[in-house]
Amino acid sequence: MARRQSTNTKSTIDLSPAPRQIGEWVFLELADLYATLDRPCDAAQTIMNWVAIDPGTRNTARAHKLVETYAARGCAVAPSGIRARFSTKQRAQTFLTARFGM
Repeated sequence: MARRQSTNTKSTIDLSPAPRQIGEWVFLELADLYATLDRPCDAAQTIMNWVAIDPGTRNTARAHKLVETYAARGCAVAPSGIRARFSTKQRAQTFLTARFGM
């Protein structure tokens, strides 16, 4: 059920001609679905994608915290594509610093 729902939600985002018009809740729901499916990297990336649509508005402490929370669950993808294990809060923060300059 969660897998199908995540696919449908991701398709909705990908096919939208105006991603800025998609509500935050859609991205949050997709991130939560990925987390439920034990895919923390996809969950973190979903939040980062949401921020990237309008970083001036969406690059917030809350968004950073969400990415950090998902990444700390075992995200293994660094921004440069280099594999790295995010098993600690410090490594998750390093990931956020590299991605968001925070």
